[in-house]
Amino acid sequence: MQLDAAFLASADANRDGALSLSEFQAELDRRLDAKIAGDPAAQKKIGAEQRVAIRERMMAPGFRGMHKNSDGLLTGDEVKSFAQ
Repeated sequence: MQLDAAFLASADANRDGALSLSEFQAELDRRLDAKIAGDPAAQKKIGAEQRVAIRERMMAPGFRGMHKNSDGLLTGDEVKSFAQ
């Protein structure tokens, strides 16, 4: 999954130009649901515990890895800085 401007735009539920941790997690969940939607075997394998593990594995390099100013919001500038 790419953490880019499209991810930010899709995840920004309140349209304030930045992502809270809950918006970031909700987008990860939405994308995971979309990815496994057509795969019954994957749906059986990915329960609540697996979902938490996947979210945590993605959080470190994602939100926490890009978020630099400790204000609780991930901005487009922070994503761009991370990508460079």
